[in-house]
Amino acid sequence: MAFLAALSIPLSMVVPTVAARRTSQQPLVAGFLACYVAGCVCMLAAPRQTAWLSMLLAGIGGGAFPLALTLIGLRTRSAANTAALSAVTQSAGYLFAGCGPVLVGVLHGATGGWTWPFVLLFAGLVLFAVSGWAAARPRFADDDIR
Repeated sequence: MAFLAALSIPLSMVVPTVAARRTSQQPLVAGFLACYVAGCVCMLAAPRQTAWLSMLLAGIGGGAFPLALTLIGLRTRSAANTAALSAVTQSAGYLFAGCGPVLVGVLHGATGGWTWPFVLLFAGLVLFAVSGWAAARPRFADDDIR
């Protein structure tokens, strides 16, 4: 877990710069999603044999977090709209993220296995794919405000 967490430091420094240089960030979303999915599949298929690979892939997938924070600024034209978008997205995002560990614990405790926690994780990845793909399109949220 320390290895996975340590990956977030260089990713948090590199991802915003790379994202800001692109017109569309959708390829980054696709790459992070692919890493997350591959990491989860490795954890399911052979958790002990692929532990390091799983953590590497999931850690790279974690680059989606600094990308999400970067997209807030990239998708607005004014400071007021950036603040408003940031308030909405981070409030909802942290609320959902805070529920995740609790739900995983409840599901694991109730079922005694990891199948349902992974179902929840993959459902979250579907949500990430849909929302990330939409947010990474080359457009501004300001254009939708009337």
